[in-house]
Amino acid sequence: MNMRYVILLTLLLFIVVSPVSSTADYYTPRTLALGMGGLGFSYDFSALYNNPALLAFFQFSISGLSYQNRYGDYFDMETHLADLVRSWNQAGEDSVFSGIDGIDEEILESGSAMYGFDAKTPGFLLKNFGVGFARIKSAYLSPVFSDGSLKYSEDGAPVFHSVGLKYTQYSLGYAMPVSKILYFGASAHFLSGKIGFSDYSLSDSFFDAQYESRDYIQNIIDSCEKKFTKLTLNLGLVWKISDTLDIAVTMENIGNPSLYVDEENDTDIELKQKYRASFSFRPANDWGFYGDFDLGKNPVYPGFDQERQLVSCGIEKAFFDNTTFLRLGLNTDISRKHIFGDKSKMTVSFGVGIRVSTILVDAGLILNGNGTINGLAIAGYYIVN
Repeated sequence: MNMRYVILLTLLLFIVVSPVSSTADYYTPRTLALGMGGLGFSYDFSALYNNPALLAFFQFSISGLSYQNRYGDYFDMETHLADLVRSWNQAGEDSVFSGIDGIDEEILESGSAMYGFDAKTPGFLLKNFGVGFARIKSAYLSPVFSDGSLKYSEDGAPVFHSVGLKYTQYSLGYAMPVSKILYFGASAHFLSGKIGFSDYSLSDSFFDAQYESRDYIQNIIDSCEKKFTKLTLNLGLVWKISDTLDIAVTMENIGNPSLYVDEENDTDIELKQKYRASFSFRPANDWGFYGDFDLGKNPVYPGFDQERQLVSCGIEKAFFDNTTFLRLGLNTDISRKHIFGDKSKMTVSFGVGIRVSTILVDAGLILNGNGTINGLAIAGYYIVN
């Protein structure tokens, strides 16, 4: 049997039998603007980080720098948490505190999370190959639940758990055709940095009624002290069904690599495997429709039990002989009771791309369901040849 078909069959078998999980998000301005999707077609760094099979489609080489920033919370948790801190402080140290009325409902309604992500990513992509270098900071803060109920400390204050990461990531990707319509790619990522994780009681000085989400996230990142190094592997497959329709399957963090293991305290922070299916429908040279689907529930962040299952869709329209691009996207969590509306974790995103000669500039913006800005990204690319 042709070796290419052996590789393909092995890959498809691996997709079927392996468990489904997740890791922290990475996005470029274009994928952010398309609802953190669009992984079935790409001309930017998402090919290296999210779907390396797309490297086989590059008709030119590009170098550039991408910056992504996202600080926020779910359903105004920042305001809910500030109210809880004030209520706790007003109780007084000498008071017998037995819980704040409605605290479980407030925390649950907030969506149970604050998060932050900041990445600076220079890279170089060419047909079949990609090289990247990234400096990434990210963190996640959530209340601790046990059997669906909020956990309290000995002094009656609710308990929160945090995980933070700050690291450098070196990436190398390669893609090859398996047949005239099938393309396979792999990317290796070496991570070197620090991790931090802690439990906090609402009575701790960590909490301040004047803090915003960014303050909490930055404090978590600053407390990262435990060093780690890890090699991760991502795989991608693209099937060109027709001239206008492509289907892609991607796998991230093959083998569930652990960033930190402490057997004595039963702590294992893993980068969970995550599978995603995508489609790219381009009926004309200046139109594109994209959809991306997590193939199962995935942890929201390394070190947390909370899960999600994201679905995104996006549309892209080009103008002026493909020199200007407008993008619109939608992202939601279909594992929740509410998928659309104010009670959902839905986000809406927008973006623009401009090409002038050999220079490409992309920008993307994402909004929460309540209309507040949730994240942004900008990138500049230079077409080498």
